[in-house]
Amino acid sequence: MPPDELNPRIKPPPSTTGGRILVVEDDPSLRELLATEVAEAGHHTTAVDSAEAARAELSRELPDLVITDIRLPGADGMQLLGSVQKLDHPPAVIVITAFGSVPQAVAAMRQGAVDFLTKPLDLDHLHLAINRALHLRNLEQEVDRLHGLLDNAQLPGLVGNSRPMQRLREHMQLIAGSDAPVLISGESGAGKELVARGLARLS
Repeated sequence: MPPDELNPRIKPPPSTTGGRILVVEDDPSLRELLATEVAEAGHHTTAVDSAEAARAELSRELPDLVITDIRLPGADGMQLLGSVQKLDHPPAVIVITAFGSVPQAVAAMRQGAVDFLTKPLDLDHLHLAINRALHLRNLEQEVDRLHGLLDNAQLPGLVGNSRPMQRLREHMQLIAGSDAPVLISGESGAGKELVARGLARLS
């Protein structure tokens, strides 16, 4: 590992919130270092060398956290961040940047990244940032779960927290504030009566 890429540390601290982490780094040595550090801290780790490979991984399994360099071959880390933010339940994102491109990292945070790391990497800072990002991700998932429980309590029978079910509940809450007649259509057994009762409850 070149000395300008790493500030070494003796041993990674154990993780208190092990998660699934996707590492995106085109430099083989740094990618191996990041993957090793993250895995030794107790996380399930996948490492790839490009935004295109990262998108393929995201389509197969959604991680809890993405750690990506901003400078990548082909699509860069900013474009990958944009792709991540379009997902229904986007993972947290930490970006890696050279010191001279800190303004770009700040711009990435404005677009949804939760933290950024500068080269040379400080491994203590790396693990602190990972644990903080995973904690934030866990809090967001708990908020989503509680919102789902609240929605289910307000709309009995319409159980589930899939994206289509979330959209249905959102549309019902919007429609409930209107005085216009509502036509509910669908196949037999699709739950039209439940939707009608839910609208009446919300209105």
